[in-house]
Amino acid sequence: MSLTPADVYNLASKALQRYAPLRRRVEWRQWHYNNDERVEPRLGEYDNKGNPALNNPFVNISDFQSDAPRRLGQQVIARLSENPAVFKAVTRRASSNSDSDRASIIMNAWLREIESRNNTKLQQAMGYGQVRDCYAVLHAYRMEHLRPPIPRLRYSDIEQIPEDERQGYMISLDGEGFEETTEQWVKRRAEKYAGAGCPWNLEVISPMFFARIPSKYGPGDDVAVLAYEVDAYLYDLELRNPEAAGLPTSISDLTAAPGIEMSRGSSDDTYSTISSGEYPDRRKIWQIWTRTEFYELADYNEHTGRGKSRRLSTSGGFRLTKAFKHDYGEVPFHVVWANRNYDPDPALEAEPYLEGIYRLKPTYDRMMKLSAAIMELTAEPRFYKQDDPNYKPRLSEDGDPLEEDSLSNHGGKLTPGQRLVPLQTQVSHGIPQVLQVYMALFKEAEPGTGSVEIGASTAPWTARIWQTQANIGPRLLMEQQAEGLRWFANFVRNWHINHPEEPFLAYTHPTQSTREIVQLDAARLASLEFECAIDPMSNAERMTVAQYLSEFINGGMRKRRELHEAFGEKDPERYQRELEVELQLAPYRQKLLQTEVEARMATMFTAGTDGKIRDGNGQEVDYREVLSRNGYVVPSLEEDKARQQAQAMAQAQANPSYDIREGSADGAVAPLGQRPLPNLAAPGTPTQQGLVP
Repeated sequence: MSLTPADVYNLASKALQRYAPLRRRVEWRQWHYNNDERVEPRLGEYDNKGNPALNNPFVNISDFQSDAPRRLGQQVIARLSENPAVFKAVTRRASSNSDSDRASIIMNAWLREIESRNNTKLQQAMGYGQVRDCYAVLHAYRMEHLRPPIPRLRYSDIEQIPEDERQGYMISLDGEGFEETTEQWVKRRAEKYAGAGCPWNLEVISPMFFARIPSKYGPGDDVAVLAYEVDAYLYDLELRNPEAAGLPTSISDLTAAPGIEMSRGSSDDTYSTISSGEYPDRRKIWQIWTRTEFYELADYNEHTGRGKSRRLSTSGGFRLTKAFKHDYGEVPFHVVWANRNYDPDPALEAEPYLEGIYRLKPTYDRMMKLSAAIMELTAEPRFYKQDDPNYKPRLSEDGDPLEEDSLSNHGGKLTPGQRLVPLQTQVSHGIPQVLQVYMALFKEAEPGTGSVEIGASTAPWTARIWQTQANIGPRLLMEQQAEGLRWFANFVRNWHINHPEEPFLAYTHPTQSTREIVQLDAARLASLEFECAIDPMSNAERMTVAQYLSEFINGGMRKRRELHEAFGEKDPERYQRELEVELQLAPYRQKLLQTEVEARMATMFTAGTDGKIRDGNGQEVDYREVLSRNGYVVPSLEEDKARQQAQAMAQAQANPSYDIREGSADGAVAPLGQRPLPNLAAPGTPTQQGLVP
């Protein structure tokens, strides 16, 4: 290990000291989010201990705090976790398409296993950090106990081998027994590893526990520190080294402790909370991560008092309890931002999604409580005792002024020289106006939650615009969440590339009746990169789009452009105007078509001196047949055909040997197989202007 215990302690304390103002800001935001009594508006006088003065007339006024942070936060967080995150492996080579499919299946299966194992919705957990605090912190690490070494099976006698495994499963060791074949060992190891689940864990850390030292020479951080508190007894029990036996003080005496996730599983807040008073005997833990090493310090100072957060003392009670080298190649943390303004001060660098609400809530709560106090004092007037400055107070037998005491004869009575004076209250017309201004400002500060109020008369395209505007903020948060999950997937990918001996596999459910193992050679991950996507469209938007499309279909949607516009890719108002113009032109389209046909006929056909119609080649044609074959209805041609059909039927009755299905222009009927095809072009005849001659 490259750092001494003193270096580790100084490094952690410097990082935590740098982020102390940020933790105080986050703690203050959480108080307002939870409507904690420590941020309750105070009216009147209070002493140094926070207790109301004896003459404070506002003691019995009802408390008030706005629920806007929690209400808006719940709506936004629900919107963020509405659609699941999906991993997609992107390949650089066309031959790796099957590899990308397998990698995508494995990574998505691992993500589901992590959420199921931790009973945590990662998108929801990240949402609390983005919306309520300032940002969320992702922490990834391997769980080595899920991938223990699996030795090959060996048997000294063939009778010990199950009968179904004697053929093709074992190889002889030249008289020294039998050993499992490589193929069977790899298959059995894959089944055990896949059944154990994802060997990685992904946690969402609160910024209250986190501090970092960014790198000045490249991306990422150089050092990350976690500071939290755990139960002292359970922590010592986990180390298997009670405090009475003494802890190792030299790094050479420490053993690798990969199961660090068990320590944080029982962690509690490292700051004073509503339940911290009932949770005594806690031990402060500092975990320090560098790019190659891990250290853990435990505070073994003896503190007085119970339950309150115990700050670091100057006695040097922190001891090094764990240390080992890791092969992650980077600090396994990633910050999921909400609104980052890139201020150099860590306390101002990140703003939560509800920052506007946090800035107005204290003033808004105080104004509302003042208005409530005025109304209560008007409905139930308060009185106070007022002394007459010209009246000399009565003296007791020992010469002291008489004092009112509830147990004395003067209790509950006015002494001579005193009177009850009502507390003056006055409701002016300006108070409601001021409240309206603050309520309007508070309403404007509310960020978009992804939901809008839509009435029965709201047009679908109008609702679509409103929904798009309300989802701008949530979509930004979802992009940051997708970026964080993308970091985790590529973090795992890079580790497996450097450890090709570690199986990259998972159980999946390709059908409802079978369960198969999907596996990919870790060396093939080098040509893949993981992407993560969270569908930004909400269910409400999908319903609006469905209604929007139904109106387009009923109105005759025919173009791909209209589909894009239906999904909001173009301005719906513009399409509405185009549709109105098209409907107004509809009555003139038939007349325009007739004019085009007449113009085309003038260029295709000519009338000779004999009165017959000829085409461009000089051949005699019946232009009516040409128009009929091209889909036009020619009434005169239909009448001629009906007349010819009637003549043919009359001749058929007189001469049964003739077929009446085809007749000539003069009424004659040709026998079957010898019928001419009048007015049809011969093979190879060129067409004219798109019409069939």
